[in-house]
Amino acid sequence: MASIGKARSVSAAHGARYEAYAEKKEGAKEVFRQNIYGTSRREINQEFKERRELHGREITNPDIALEFAPDLKSYRNQGKEPDWQALAKELLQRFAKGLRTHTGKAVDWRDLQGRFIYHPKMNVRDNPHLHGRFNRILSNGEVIADRHIGLKFKKACEEMDKAHGYKTANELGQDMRKDIKAKANEALRAYASTSIGQPFNLDQYATMCEDYGL
Repeated sequence: MASIGKARSVSAAHGARYEAYAEKKEGAKEVFRQNIYGTSRREINQEFKERRELHGREITNPDIALEFAPDLKSYRNQGKEPDWQALAKELLQRFAKGLRTHTGKAVDWRDLQGRFIYHPKMNVRDNPHLHGRFNRILSNGEVIADRHIGLKFKKACEEMDKAHGYKTANELGQDMRKDIKAKANEALRAYASTSIGQPFNLDQYATMCEDYGL
C-alpha cells in the first residue's frame, strides 16, 4: 500500500462544513495549524474571511480541502509509527513547492493559512488519516491557482513516500501489473498443457486463473 492523498478547491461554506466534520469525529485531534489563532470554528472562519477580503473580489472556491492517509505498513515495517505533526508539516512544505499564484509566483509554505486534523482508526475499514483545510488567499491578497491541484497534492504524497524510502502508488501498480502478467502466463501455460487439440474454453481458463491467484 502507498500513501493516499486527495485535494480539491471548494467554496468557503463547503470548507467550513468539511472542517466541522473533521473536528467533530470521535477521536479527532488538531495536529498542525498555521497563521490562524482562533480557538473556535467561528473564529477560524472569520480569519479565513479576512484573508479573502484582502483579495478584493469574490472567489468561487477559495478553500482547499485535503485528505492524507500515509502508508502505515511501510512505517511499521521500519518499527515506527507516524509522527502526525511532522508529517503534516512536511506534506504542506512539499505541496507548496508545486503551487503557483494566478500571476505565476511561487508560494511560500509559511504563508499558507489553515490546519490539519487527525482521525484515528475507529473500525476495520478505516485507517488513521489527516484532514486539512487551507485558504487559497495568501497574506498579500494573491490567489493560489487551483488548476490540477489534486495532481499536485498527489505528487507531494509520492515525493514523501520516496523521501522515506517507500514505494509510490505508481511503483506499486507496476509491481502488481508484473505479478498479474506472470500469473496469467503461468495459468495459460498450464491450461495449454491440459487441453491440447481441444477448442479454447474460457470458463476452464478462468478456473485455471483462479487456481494461480488471479
